[in-house]
Amino acid sequence: MENKTSFFTTYDQKENRVTNYCLLMLNQVYSYSPLLFNQILSNLTDELNFGVNFYQQQGINTRKGKQIADGIISQEPITIYVE
Repeated sequence: MENKTSFFTTYDQKENRVTNYCLLMLNQVYSYSPLLFNQILSNLTDELNFGVNFYQQQGINTRKGKQIADGIISQEPITIYVE
């Protein structure tokens, strides 16, 4: 069952409420500025890059062999587990 973060939590254990409020704070930061959110996560972890990356003239492997793409916009998938 999926439980969304909420300002009005129903959790009984203190650690679950603290996690909820930390996630709410990070969600609010991301809504305000994805760049600031990226900076916070980078400071909390080692070399984590969150967000969209832009590249130009980069080699890629395709079914037709190696080709040079004029431009690439990419975002790596990421999942962060909080315990």
